[in-house]
Amino acid sequence: AVWEDMVALFPSQQVAQRHARFANDKIEALRKINRRKRTHEHTATPSKPAIITDVETQIILAIKTLTLHPGIDPDQAEQAVGRPYADALRAIYSNFKNDPEVAYFFVESLMVLNAWSLYQYPTGEALSTDVGEIRNVLEAALKQHPDHAGLCHMYVHLCEMSSDPGKALPACDPLRDKFPDAGHLIHMPTHIDVLVGDYESCVRWNYMAIIADQKALVAMPDTAHTVSFYFGYIVHNYHM
Repeated sequence: AVWEDMVALFPSQQVAQRHARFANDKIEALRKINRRKRTHEHTATPSKPAIITDVETQIILAIKTLTLHPGIDPDQAEQAVGRPYADALRAIYSNFKNDPEVAYFFVESLMVLNAWSLYQYPTGEALSTDVGEIRNVLEAALKQHPDHAGLCHMYVHLCEMSSDPGKALPACDPLRDKFPDAGHLIHMPTHIDVLVGDYESCVRWNYMAIIADQKALVAMPDTAHTVSFYFGYIVHNYHM
């Protein structure tokens, strides 16, 4: 079959023969590679599973607490699920304070327990003892990992309803620049911009977030549907 194809493609039999020999040599080389591969698959010692670190194991066990009460009444979820989860992560954090992922998991668990209830408005007074702990963990972690997306994101949420929202401005810079295709991260600094009166940045960075989200809409059209969890984030860029 190779020979007939070559004769049809090339201007002379001699040229066709050279290309046919080359093609046949390539085909035979690929066959040998495939035969060796199949032999190796039958005789090779099974590889060892990837090593799971101790901290990963502990985080997985902590996350497991969230699944112990499927269908739980939301009014009971905080004490039955959310608080035990945060307590488990606090214990992990005490042993891995330099791990930014542990810090992120821990503060996120506390912030979920206090969603939109971190401070008294308009005084900025903390409504929970969790607020001080969240701040201490985040600020310590950001000193070591100032560009960590999750830590910067959480710090914006921590500060936006406080009496000093501008304190989060340094954490906004990595979110603006380092994640050009993550629309919601690009949008997040505008939560602070609007509070410090930088309305030009509000417009600019929400526009950049819209552009980033348009890429997501092309790659994943279902994102545009109202049933998509991300739809609310896309709309969020337009009303800030």
